[in-house]
Amino acid sequence: MGVELVKLGIHLSNNDTSCHSTPHTFVVSFKSPTMNTEIKSNTKMKTQSNRVHFANFHVAGFSFYEGVLAFENLKIGREVSLKPDPTNHYDKYAVEIWFGEHKLGFIPRGENKQISKLLQAGVNCFETRIQWVDKQAHPENQVGVIVYVVGKSA
Repeated sequence: MGVELVKLGIHLSNNDTSCHSTPHTFVVSFKSPTMNTEIKSNTKMKTQSNRVHFANFHVAGFSFYEGVLAFENLKIGREVSLKPDPTNHYDKYAVEIWFGEHKLGFIPRGENKQISKLLQAGVNCFETRIQWVDKQAHPENQVGVIVYVVGKSA
């Protein structure tokens, strides 16, 4: 498709350097061969990506944070976000798990070091989603997440 677009005078460029799977903003540039005009447009497009399983675990501390406020909206497959917490007094590799504006808890200690180091370095190649919700389980085991490493396809 890219070669065909180049033949037509259309060029795509992507300034996004993250490898997250959200839609990327592309600058679409078109030069008309018959008119002396160039049209530029910022367009959001979903890019193909490679998704590789990295880890899965329960949300640690779920009963101590805002999980109860978000519980009814937590569905399998919904995306959650990860945020490093390097100033945490209990664990220098602490990584918070967020659903919208609600802090659900943390990645369990002992499973967070690699993810924490990458996030602290500004590398966010993770797609994190709700993997299970069990209303009958102990509050600390009610919600689990799966983390994928996501990279762009060639």
